[in-house]
Amino acid sequence: MFHNKSFHFLFYISSHGLGHSTRMIEVANHIPIIHKITFATCAPEWIYHTNLHRPFFYRRTKIDAGVIQSDLLTILEEETLNEFAFLNNHRDEIIKEEVKWNKTNQVDIIISDIPAMAFPIARKLSIPSVGISNFTWDWIYGPMVKKYPHHTHLIENLCNDYKEAELFLCLPMYGKLPFFREVKFIPFIASKSSCSPEEIRKKLSIEGRRKLILCSFGGHEMASINFSQVAKELDEFTLISFNPQFPSEYPDFITLKDEKNILHADIVAAADIVVCKPGYGIVSETIANCTKVLYTCRKDLIENTVLVEGLRNFAIAEEIPNKDFLKGKWGSYIHRLLQKNKTFLDVDCSGAEVAVKEIFNLIKI
Repeated sequence: MFHNKSFHFLFYISSHGLGHSTRMIEVANHIPIIHKITFATCAPEWIYHTNLHRPFFYRRTKIDAGVIQSDLLTILEEETLNEFAFLNNHRDEIIKEEVKWNKTNQVDIIISDIPAMAFPIARKLSIPSVGISNFTWDWIYGPMVKKYPHHTHLIENLCNDYKEAELFLCLPMYGKLPFFREVKFIPFIASKSSCSPEEIRKKLSIEGRRKLILCSFGGHEMASINFSQVAKELDEFTLISFNPQFPSEYPDFITLKDEKNILHADIVAAADIVVCKPGYGIVSETIANCTKVLYTCRKDLIENTVLVEGLRNFAIAEEIPNKDFLKGKWGSYIHRLLQKNKTFLDVDCSGAEVAVKEIFNLIKI
């Protein structure tokens, strides 16, 4: 299938949360090592070094605004739209600079998850472009511009940019899509651990069968959570997080970062429960690794609806209201979730492999 010619793939990745990065890492891991890969993003570099199984280049750049949050649950809608408007006002300079860099570095194809500006950049370079996501930013920003109608023109600009993509690969749990030249639906993209929970627990020096909870909040600070109350209700649990600023109020916790021999999916698989706000990356990994989920919603984010539906359809999950979540009153929800005996479904998580095949079909390899 793959010829000997080497191609340079550039991934433009939204830096809101970590889910966009984790799923494109999974795609990149399926691209033969003969090809060069560059990630252009503001997402933290450590997540690439931790989870990539191949050489790559990291280039810090910003061509979309994502969603700005004041904490792990609160979206700052006006600030988000203002930030995107600022980038949109400078789009000509941004595109010019990106075209120059891509041309100088001989990029052959652009993949976007899911900055819209990636596609006019590719058109100016006369190279193929592929979008991969479960949503586009016009859908996310749509409810916001109703409150701030002076930003309505941004939606039209986004849709026009998305029209430039040659192909859009749509993941499960998707929202309303703008017009694309071609859309193909693919399975979940999710990393599945190759280690047993026992192996991971041994690496982490967790004794016996002490219950393990992964706290996964997309890199956002956890200071707003009352972990003193969590400690009172869950003293028989070990908590673990990739956030280095884990609050000290909880006596038995493990923080992970830059752990070369432990992947994020390994911790998801080893955990008895993942506590999270729904995001595509963590939802898909819990589905792939058959781990129960306690989630609290960001009800002002439209994507929340499809992600919660995905949890209900494919996972074993329990919702905790924002109020109880922040107050640290997790105990009753955790114990109820542990008692659920629903069977996990066998879900197709081969989306990364399918995506790579579609990309190579597009560039005629």
